[in-house]
Amino acid sequence: MFRARLVMALLAVVLAGYSATAQESTTPGFQNTVNNYGVGMNPEDKCRHPPDGKPACSQWFRFKFQAFTDGTVKAPFTITNDSANGYCGRVHIIARDRANPPGNVLLDVRSALYCIEGKGDDTNYHERREDVDWTFKTDPSVGLYGHDLYMVPEEYEDTGIDWTAVLERVPGAIGTLAKLKEAIIP
Repeated sequence: MFRARLVMALLAVVLAGYSATAQESTTPGFQNTVNNYGVGMNPEDKCRHPPDGKPACSQWFRFKFQAFTDGTVKAPFTITNDSANGYCGRVHIIARDRANPPGNVLLDVRSALYCIEGKGDDTNYHERREDVDWTFKTDPSVGLYGHDLYMVPEEYEDTGIDWTAVLERVPGAIGTLAKLKEAIIP
C-alpha cells in the first residue's frame, strides 16, 4: 500500500513538472510558424459552404502565411485553376489575438487582384498554377500575439473560356469559321 502511494506521488510530481515545462515552452502568437491556408475561390455553395466539410473547389489561392515578431509577414501563395474557365479574385485576410472572443483585430489586409486563365492544351488539360511571392511589413503584434487566422475570397469574377486562344491552337479553325459565316450570312 505504501509502495503504491509512493509511486503515485512520484508520478504526480513528474507529470506536474512535465506540465509546467510544456506550458513554459508554449508561447502565444504565430511566432514564425507557417500556417498553410487554402481559400476556395469558386462562388458555388458546394465550394464556399460544403455540407460534408470537404470543399468541392477547382479554383484556389493556397497560402503559406508566416508572421514574424519584427512585423514582417511572408504570405506567398499559389493560384491554381483546374477549370476550363479563367477567373480573377483577391483574398481578404484577418488575424486576431486570443482576447475575449472574437479577439482583437491585429491584421486586416487584402491581396492584390489576380487573374489566371483556365486550363487548356498548353497545360495538357492539367491544373494551371501561378506562384506569387507576397511579403510585407505590419505591426509586430501580429507575430507576437496572432492566434486566429481567417481568409475569405473577394471580388471573384469568372472570365470564362478564352475561345480565341482555343481556336488559334486548332489548325484552320478560324478560316473554317469565316467560311461558315459567309455561307450562313449572305
